[in-house]
Amino acid sequence: MFCLNRLIFTTMFAMLCPAAFMVLPSKADDKADQRSKQTVREIRIDPISRNFMAPFLEDFIRPDEAGLKYEEVFFPNETNDSLRGWFIPVDGADKTVLFCMGNTGNISGMLLYTKLLTDGGVNVMLFDYQGFGGSTGITTALSLLGDSLSAFDYLTNTRGIAAQDIGVFGVSLGSPLAIAVAAERQAGAVAVEDILLPSAQIEKMKDLLPDDFATRMALGALRTVVLPKVEPLTNVPSLKCPLFLLHGEHDRLLPPSGSIDVAEISKVPTRVWMMQGAGHAPETLEVNELEYASQIQRFFLEALNGNMSEPEVTMTSIKNGEQWTATVTVAADKPAAWQIAVGSADGKFRFARRHAGGTFSLTLQTPFEPVHVSAIAFENFKVQPDGTWIPELSELSQSLAKFRRLQQGIAVNCRWQPKVLKSRGRSFQIQCRVPQDWDWFEQQLVPSESIHPVVRPRWAREIAQFYCQLSSVDQEDCLPIVDSMLEYMPDDPDRYYQLDNAGFQLKLEDPAIAHCLTCLARRQFSDGKLNDATATLRLAAQVAHPKSPLKVADIDSLSAESDFELIVGLKK
Repeated sequence: MFCLNRLIFTTMFAMLCPAAFMVLPSKADDKADQRSKQTVREIRIDPISRNFMAPFLEDFIRPDEAGLKYEEVFFPNETNDSLRGWFIPVDGADKTVLFCMGNTGNISGMLLYTKLLTDGGVNVMLFDYQGFGGSTGITTALSLLGDSLSAFDYLTNTRGIAAQDIGVFGVSLGSPLAIAVAAERQAGAVAVEDILLPSAQIEKMKDLLPDDFATRMALGALRTVVLPKVEPLTNVPSLKCPLFLLHGEHDRLLPPSGSIDVAEISKVPTRVWMMQGAGHAPETLEVNELEYASQIQRFFLEALNGNMSEPEVTMTSIKNGEQWTATVTVAADKPAAWQIAVGSADGKFRFARRHAGGTFSLTLQTPFEPVHVSAIAFENFKVQPDGTWIPELSELSQSLAKFRRLQQGIAVNCRWQPKVLKSRGRSFQIQCRVPQDWDWFEQQLVPSESIHPVVRPRWAREIAQFYCQLSSVDQEDCLPIVDSMLEYMPDDPDRYYQLDNAGFQLKLEDPAIAHCLTCLARRQFSDGKLNDATATLRLAAQVAHPKSPLKVADIDSLSAESDFELIVGLKK
């Protein structure tokens, strides 16, 4: 997750005012409220970097809690700050992958990546950027490349691992860093997901910047000093090792056209996977869980052992009216389930699947001029009678796909209707859900035990959203909807996590669910079920926003004679 216009201001500010930094308490960061361990510490971050870099200091989970052996290490960066790393060994492994994370959290949030890499038979090195997690110093964009190089040098100089036995894996903000490190230190392999091209982003938004001397000077310094060191379009031609480009088709932050641009200039064996139906990391870990793990594992195994090969893929195209016809030829040396992606210059795609070996051709119709083609062999698939294939999905990925179909159905089948709301003598028109549409919604619900536990709370969220979008009068009459929601609640909301398109959530925090539970507790209280009402309110407080007026101390004082509205903070 990365916002480059904020990076520009960060860099300009740091160049012009290097001594000016802000010291922020970690509890003041909204995202810090999502942490599973709440310890007040100070986050030091420059005032502009805080807009796009979100360091967490406390660890969510340690590797041993996730069943991983590890060694916690510390090493200096180029400014002599102490960087914290976790080295996770695999018995018998002689290859290591250095992971460059994105802009949020710390390395304790990267253990899902670690597990899939170690399952592939390689050691893994995680490290916190300066000012993140267990690393000292001030969080700033200017230290990122130096920190990444220092982590690589720790592996070679301190642990004695040869550069060619090290792969580098960068995601989002970590992608240009991974390529820069691999090029400068002659790594054995590099994989990047959701690549960032900072120079292109600067050109797109330069007209939005102030036209003054300080801005022009900072932009000049950026173009001549900073960007050449991290710009993938500069560093990729210098790579000597295999490259793997992964990008979500629906990435809403960094367009997949960036990966197309990089693939075009690469001079080394390059594998490209445009992930159909996926967005920005980290949701790609779940959309096609089995294949994501297989592709990452296979790439580093092949690349670091010097036996990676790619099929020759060619394309010709002609325009037919408003459509283009692309003929793709794949020269493969063995039968495989091939996903072919044909793309436009601005990152639109058409996909095809073919199970074949040797040389084969296929034709695709596209509404855009095709300029890119790639083919990648899947490992988890089911062949269909017509020679095509479908991905073999894990239980988690199947549950996620089922949930997305529910969301699409809600958008089509659940209507809005205008309602007049009166408040303090004034009338407002608002849009509310139609209560009769709950009949359709309820028919779509499947038993909770058939849904993967990681996805199950998302169903609770959608039910809660529907209920909260009813008018207040309809909510009174439709309280059984909340009973349906309860089936999908997690056993422990504080240990729940959710991976999204360009973000993640730690613990279940949802005002809509909290509202539903409060409404249920009100009914229980009215029916004289004090113990049930208290238990429901405690759960509501657990999932409510930290600034919610609902407090456990007030809930504990609830009695049959209490004013319920006052206790839950709805009345002063």
